[in-house]
Amino acid sequence: MVRKPLIEDNSIVVRCYARKSDNQWVAVCVDLCLAAQGDSCEEAKTRLHSQVEDYVMDLLESGEVLTRPAPASQWLTYWRIGLTVKILRKLKNARAFAAAAFRDSISMEGMRAA
Repeated sequence: MVRKPLIEDNSIVVRCYARKSDNQWVAVCVDLCLAAQGDSCEEAKTRLHSQVEDYVMDLLESGEVLTRPAPASQWLTYWRIGLTVKILRKLKNARAFAAAAFRDSISMEGMRAA
């Protein structure tokens, strides 16, 4: 069963991953089924963060509670990347892997529900 995004310390925490695809980096939020591209991992993550923030703001303004989990294939990619990074960290070789699993946090301070 897929969990909903977490709320921790007045922030919404969503699960994401980034991977290199050809000459571009692709960052995906599996909790909200959002994706962004960039020339670097950081650029893709920054663009995805902006999309997630906009999506959460729209939800808060509309009063809706809606999640759009990604397809199973995206979740499998997220868990595969996360597991690979954990194994490589144990082997002290995580930098050699061109992908990252991460959790993005959107602060709810200053955001108001409609």
